[in-house]
Amino acid sequence: MSCNDIGADVMDKSSRDIISSEGINMEDTWFELSPRQQKQFDYISQLYETIRSDFHALHSSLWNSYSKIPSSLGPREVNPSRSPDACRVHGTYELSKIAGNFHIIIGKSVSFMGNHAHMVNLFGNTKANFSHRIDNFSFGENSNLVHNALNYDLKITKSEKTSYQYFVSVVSTEINSIKTYQYSVTEKHRDIDHRKNSHGTPGILFKYDISPLKVKVENDNMSILELAILLIGIIGGIFATSKMFNSLYQSIKDFLVSF
Repeated sequence: MSCNDIGADVMDKSSRDIISSEGINMEDTWFELSPRQQKQFDYISQLYETIRSDFHALHSSLWNSYSKIPSSLGPREVNPSRSPDACRVHGTYELSKIAGNFHIIIGKSVSFMGNHAHMVNLFGNTKANFSHRIDNFSFGENSNLVHNALNYDLKITKSEKTSYQYFVSVVSTEINSIKTYQYSVTEKHRDIDHRKNSHGTPGILFKYDISPLKVKVENDNMSILELAILLIGIIGGIFATSKMFNSLYQSIKDFLVSF
């Protein structure tokens, strides 16, 4: 699917339209990865899948162990001889801290009298396959201390009328004085079929909501001296408790013997 067939925009609840040319870049490419890129993608996606399934808490030592995960797949070794069959969408936005959505759908976006729409060629074939691969989807500065739930996610469909929706909840996070953001995501997809009352437009929609809450994580390291004092206190407490129970036992024993 060519970049000429789709449009990408960000809009928030204030209805302020952020024009794609100011923040979003689109370039024609090939959906199929090169052998080296595919091997790299399989490796990175497996690491992220392990993090998503096995770990559900923030901890600096945990995330630092994954700090060497490559941030990109690298350049393609050789371009295919065929024409590009996909569109790469990438860019950076400065968002207001209110809910909004980022969508990629058929047709170029236009704004008219405060309204937002996508122009579609009514006389052409508007079917489009929205299989997609997400290399990086993040809020704020990238940090090795958190992982992004949608990074290296892959969705494949054979349908030309599929709508993908991602519901993203973003939380401001401070880890050891490093300010960043983390998010959770719920996703669903459906085929557009007006005959079955499944209305809408094929595409990819990210609905994000900025939480008013903030998560603060601090890592307090204990020195060897503090650890030694703590252990000595525990051992001393054990001896004191055992001595108390021994005295109590002897008192009860002496009392019973006296009878």
